[in-house]
Order: sequence, then C-alpha cells, then structure tokens
Amino acid sequence: MMQESKLTVLQQKRLSQHVQRGDSLPIGTPPSGRPPPSKGKSSVKRTPQGVGLRTKDAIERSGAYERENFRPAPGKVIDDREKERLQKRMAFGEDEPPKKPTKAATRERPPSPERDRFDEVLAEIQERREFLADMEALGRGHEYRNKIMTEISQKVRELEVIDKARCKAFETALAKK
Repeated sequence: MMQESKLTVLQQKRLSQHVQRGDSLPIGTPPSGRPPPSKGKSSVKRTPQGVGLRTKDAIERSGAYERENFRPAPGKVIDDREKERLQKRMAFGEDEPPKKPTKAATRERPPSPERDRFDEVLAEIQERREFLADMEALGRGHEYRNKIMTEISQKVRELEVIDKARCKAFETALAKK
C-alpha cells in the first residue's frame, strides 16, 4: 500500500519504524521528511527598509564588501608558436608577412647544358644493372631480378625509338643538302 501511495524510500522506512514500535503515525512532518524551518534569528541582521541610512560598520558587518575571488573558466591553452602566429596576423593582417625575394633567388641561373635523352637512358640502364649486381651480392637478387630486367628491356625499347628518330632526322638533313 505504501508503494502505491508513491512515498519515497525514506518516508516508507519511517512509517515502517513507527508501525513496528507501535507508535502513532506522524502527523505534522512535511512530505520531504525534513523538519519544518525554525523561525529563529537569522545570522544576517536586517534592518527594516526605509528606516534610514546604514553606517559603514553595519555594511561591513553584513558582509556586503566581501567578494568571491574571480576564477576564469578553463579555456584553450595557447603555445608559443600559436602566439607568434597570432601576433603576425594582428601586425600584418595575414598569417605570414610577405617574404621579399632574395638577390640570389632573383638572379637568373645560366642554363645548364642539356643532357641528351639517349645518354640519360643509358645511365639509367647502367644504374639498374649495378643495383641488381649489389642485390645478388647480398643474396637478394632473386627478389629483384624480374622487375629490374623488365625495366631494362623497357629502357632498351626507348633507346630504339630515340635511335630511329635520330636516323630519320639525319636522313632528312642529308636529303636537304
């Protein structure tokens, strides 16, 4: 029956204790189980409104001048790099100041002599053969042999295409003379 009356657990315990002891049921207790507030003197003395001005001592005694220390809410921690970036942004209006090109960068470099593609392909073939020889010396040649031989054959085909193009150019130059 107590469960159906929607009493809290504390109220149910108190009622059960009264019934077990054979006491009469409590009459004046509030539903929350707390005793009613006493009408005694409060710790802060209040003066009636409109009586007059309070003295400084009365204000100090009432605690009106006491303030809690300010505690800022926890926020984002900014490291030194972020501070520098924000300083630059405020100073220049953008994340990084414009960099002036140096004299060395503005100077034009003399064009390097172009290396012939035929010679480049020959050098690539030689590099691959050296790599394969190194791997065989280490005992891992079987892992790379098929791949390297395929690359070398592709480079040889490229050399043949370059050679045919050179022959045609040479023949047309001889025919014009």
